[in-house]
Amino acid sequence: MAFKILPFGGQRWAGDYADHDDIRQYLGFKARTKLPIDFSTVTTVPLVGGGATVLEVRPGTSAPEGNWRWRFKSSKHRCFAVCPSCGHKVPAGRTHQHKC
Repeated sequence: MAFKILPFGGQRWAGDYADHDDIRQYLGFKARTKLPIDFSTVTTVPLVGGGATVLEVRPGTSAPEGNWRWRFKSSKHRCFAVCPSCGHKVPAGRTHQHKC
């Protein structure tokens, strides 16, 4: 079952769901702020249509120094939401793609 995290401040139109800016605001940061490398937490966030789910943030890794830094940047997901139906951890920005 696909599920969607409610945007921070409420839905603005039908079908609207949280993006990366909303997730950061739920975590207590400003919308366009990068998450600190060593930041990790577990919190609860509301879902579109009612209910809530657990949001887990894992610590990140820093990119290597040097001219080719952009090429070796980590693209691993750090924020995961737990599916309310099956309990599977899904990247927070991909909840709408999840199928149980």
